Amino acid sequence: MIALFHASAGQGHQKAAEALHKALITQEYPCLEPVDTLDLLQPVFRRFYRDGYHFLAKKNTRLLEILYRKTDRPGKNGFLHSGRMEFQKRLAPGFYPVLRSRQPDVIACTHFLPLELLWKKTPRQSSRSIIVAILTDLFPHGLWIHPYVDHYVVPTEEARNELLGLGIRPEKIHVLGIPVDPHFSLRQPAKETRRNLDLPEKPTLLVLSGGFGTAPLCRVLDSFRAVKKEISLVLVAGRNKRLQKALEVRKKDFPFPVRVTGFVDNLSEWMDASDAVLTKPGGLTTSETISKGIPLILLPSQGGQEKRNRDYLVSHGAAVATDADLAGVTAMRLLDDPEKCLDLIRSCHKIARPRAAESISAFLIGLDRSTRRLP
Repeated sequence: MIALFHASAGQGHQKAAEALHKALITQEYPCLEPVDTLDLLQPVFRRFYRDGYHFLAKKNTRLLEILYRKTDRPGKNGFLHSGRMEFQKRLAPGFYPVLRSRQPDVIACTHFLPLELLWKKTPRQSSRSIIVAILTDLFPHGLWIHPYVDHYVVPTEEARNELLGLGIRPEKIHVLGIPVDPHFSLRQPAKETRRNLDLPEKPTLLVLSGGFGTAPLCRVLDSFRAVKKEISLVLVAGRNKRLQKALEVRKKDFPFPVRVTGFVDNLSEWMDASDAVLTKPGGLTTSETISKGIPLILLPSQGGQEKRNRDYLVSHGAAVATDADLAGVTAMRLLDDPEKCLDLIRSCHKIARPRAAESISAFLIGLDRSTRRLP
């Protein structure tokens, strides 16, 4: 039995687990739905965990960066580290009953919280359980690194080298990519997709704010005020209703079509309709975009992991960087430069792993079917 655990503190962690679940089912492996670890926490801790990151991402990115750096110290936190792990265990009373009920042979985690709740071997359902950490950003962070993790699934050779530098044995590290839904491995014709989505047949830019709507999309939209060309903008505000309403008010001031929507569950289709994607540099969204082979424009990061994602993609020629206030100028320059767009698409194809979910699920099935480790 394979058990999938994530935490909805970030939309990407959940989407990665769902992509793996879909891939397992496609490979005719009977797998239960992924477990959202936050649902197993005490209510106050759940709200803190779910809302804390998004609050800092919107209001205080400097503090978020400090916390990112302070916690990026695997195995070097001593008593404080142990105390934090014990404290978290007490605030997650529902975690271990779910773990026991599933009796997993393989525990696959797309967020570090369930890994931390598996801190000691004693609460594990069985000492034979194999624990797999599946990274959802392009580089590892200290919160993912634990001595009892049996395997690390990472997206890049650079991430593998970092883990090797931390003393992780080579046979425990597997460069398989970030799991994205199979829909993102294919690109449908833009003209047909625009017609299906009732979009005009014009150069189209898709602007994303992340699942929880933390990116500064009002500033991004304002940066297009000087644009006079015939384009079409689609702005996705995620689950941020206030942001969605603010964008609806602003869009009336523009001479070209501006579509505003909240959270969408057919993001693949919206990408197919687009000539370029502008987004914050989250691990899942950027992996989905480069899997499609779409020119990518990245806003500044809202946290340490996003900064590393952004730097990596720009340095590998798979994205261009911009600020929120210059997004309009950057987007227009890109759409007016077909050769640059082709260069970005070629670079996307070089580093993308659109079949990562399939590869990782096959790896997990192989672990499940292998001879169990002795205690």
